[in-house]
Amino acid sequence: MAAVDAALSAEPQPADNASIAQVLREMAVLLEVQGDNPFQVAAYRRAADTVARLLHPLRDIHGTAGTAGLDALPGTVSRNAAAIGELLTTGSWTQLARLRGAANPVRCSAPFQASARNWLIGCMKSSRSIRSRPLK
Repeated sequence: MAAVDAALSAEPQPADNASIAQVLREMAVLLEVQGDNPFQVAAYRRAADTVARLLHPLRDIHGTAGTAGLDALPGTVSRNAAAIGELLTTGSWTQLARLRGAANPVRCSAPFQASARNWLIGCMKSSRSIRSRPLK
């Protein structure tokens, strides 16, 4: 049943070190864009670099030593180890999903969308009329 749920999930499960490193880098970027603590951003980048250089699969390390084994990796801290453990066991990361949602543009209400559309059309018409006028 768990295999079926994982196969049907919208987010692919990170299977290798490179994909987990990419997820950690994405977290660093989202935190940086949102103005989070630069030390935390750097910690996620360091963890991503460490994971990308590992010779052994994280899944094996986690399988034998658990989160403590991930925390013992050079360049990782307990927060990174917990995130990697969540990725390996569930195939997703709750904190990253939350940040992705916070980074998405706000959806506008219908009246605002209509007025923004009208404003944009007006700007386009104005620019066409300006371009079609001869220069003096």
